[in-house]
Amino acid sequence: MVLKIFFEDKPVFLCDEINPSIHKFMHHPDAIFIDEISTPAINSLLHEIAKPEFHAGILWNNNFEKLKKAFYKHFTMVQAAGGVVKNEKDEVLFIFRKGKWDLPKGKNDGNEIAKECALREVREETGLLKVKAGKKVSTTYHT
Repeated sequence: MVLKIFFEDKPVFLCDEINPSIHKFMHHPDAIFIDEISTPAINSLLHEIAKPEFHAGILWNNNFEKLKKAFYKHFTMVQAAGGVVKNEKDEVLFIFRKGKWDLPKGKNDGNEIAKECALREVREETGLLKVKAGKKVSTTYHT
């Protein structure tokens, strides 16, 4: 299993396997590979992420659930949802915020299921009134 988390544009991989897509990062001189899930090791990785020369990070452990739990305890999880919005020409709508192009999405207001949150946020951020939900595309993590 592999989970990719972006810190700005720098990926950190949580994994219990080293597949070919991760292997190429392991040999980059500015990438960090950590094979322990102690708090000091994770704190070290989080410290390195802030450095401009940091390229990528890999946290590996054969117990993926234990690895996720150890990493996640350093963050507060905020549920959000959004969507890929296409027009009749099958063109994708992007919004520009905080200096980056992104898909419309936002925070769950606490009592919504993900689909309700996604529809509300897409309406709020795009001004569209006729929005329908499709199938889930993916789950992403951001810091």
